[in-house]
Amino acid sequence: MDDDDILQFYHLHSGTVVYHGTSLEFDETYEALDAPFWVSDSMTVAEEFVTWNEGNHPRVITYKTAQDMRLVLINDRNDILELGERFGIDMYSPQDMASDVCSMLPGDGWIIPYNYPSGADIMLCFFNLEYVRTDPVG
Repeated sequence: MDDDDILQFYHLHSGTVVYHGTSLEFDETYEALDAPFWVSDSMTVAEEFVTWNEGNHPRVITYKTAQDMRLVLINDRNDILELGERFGIDMYSPQDMASDVCSMLPGDGWIIPYNYPSGADIMLCFFNLEYVRTDPVG
């Protein structure tokens, strides 16, 4: 049985709008985000992450996906624990978990559709996004 038989996948279609909240200094109009990185299908969720970084430029960056992406579907905490156990992934540090998922599992990242009440938690392993606009926060 290979990984594709064990895992469930979600297909994020080309042209899907996603949001990234940050306060770090970089020019998003031409600089790619360092992978792995997190986005959401909700601007409200992205706004919550603006305060997670140190920086003086709080904003939400809107992107759209440049191609179809195949994401590991994580429905709940049990799915997270099962991934960790089955594949030996460090599920206690978000950065280590993201790096492990990108190096050990097929696909372009993960999606947790119900991780937040207002939107999904999406982690992408590659920067396959097109810049749309930037909205200041605060």
